[in-house]
Amino acid sequence: MRHEPVAHEVAHLERQPQQHVARFLDAGMRGGVEYRIPIPGLPRPFDLMFLHCNTRDHTLAFGPPGEKRINHLMLEVEDFDDVGLTYDLGLPLHFARILLHQLRPHALLPAGHELAKRPSVSLAELAAYPLITTDQPQSWQHMLDLFRGRGLSPVAANRTSSFELQRSMVANGFGVAVSYTRPRGDRSYDGMPLVCKPLSDPLPMQRIILTHDTRQRASAAALATLDTYKEEGLLTRGEELSSYWEDALHSLKGEPHVIDIRNIGLIGAVELEPIAGSPTKRAFSAFVKAFERGLLIRTTGDIIALSPPLIITKGQIDELFDHLREVLRMID
Repeated sequence: MRHEPVAHEVAHLERQPQQHVARFLDAGMRGGVEYRIPIPGLPRPFDLMFLHCNTRDHTLAFGPPGEKRINHLMLEVEDFDDVGLTYDLGLPLHFARILLHQLRPHALLPAGHELAKRPSVSLAELAAYPLITTDQPQSWQHMLDLFRGRGLSPVAANRTSSFELQRSMVANGFGVAVSYTRPRGDRSYDGMPLVCKPLSDPLPMQRIILTHDTRQRASAAALATLDTYKEEGLLTRGEELSSYWEDALHSLKGEPHVIDIRNIGLIGAVELEPIAGSPTKRAFSAFVKAFERGLLIRTTGDIIALSPPLIITKGQIDELFDHLREVLRMID
């Protein structure tokens, strides 16, 4: 049995989670190793085996020593995140901000809308139509504030669960929208035409930032990651390579079994015609053939999903699609 004293790192964890969780995880704890841990509120330390972190539920899992660990002790903390990538909306002042990019808002309109033929539109013109927003934290309120700051009262018709659904509802004529995210294609994800128009109002740019809580000690890994992102420009490479990626991806048009191709940034999807009576079989065959050629792809249903690392080069993009083109010609 192996014990490592981490009492000074865990004490008062429940009372001050933000301040102690970073030090707690930096104490060298590893899964499958037993530790002597003082639990707040209990008179003596316990021998427990650290099992894992659950970042989604913000919990640390421990079990009793030995092979059978049916019962778990869960310590809940407020946050595990060292660094976040987000819009600069609603963050407390003690969060650091590293600017990566700025986006200009634009209007989303159905293809047959009466404003769709104008070179630009104003918020006052949009306020006369049902407004569709997303229900993501800070987002819908921010969009409404753009109108209200100019004395306008838009009709907030619907709040959707995602940016993709927002675009689809606009394209299908349920209303209009304002968005900062601008895919290169002017179609919704269900294939309907969509019109994007610049806004004539002098609106501020929306900042995309890396952020972290300055009250916590960031881990060495997080700090090194930030340095690497800045030095190598990794978080802007998606935009720089998106046009090259798009051209390479859409060069697969006309290849065997391909019925649709779509992309945003450095993400792409190639939809294959399913084999009658055997859905997913054709895409899985592509996965196997690609793997045999040294190319790892992901499939969902009969769709080949592609999302390369940010360090990918143009030469590697060419190599990727050369392999994928051959794979498509090999499968039945």
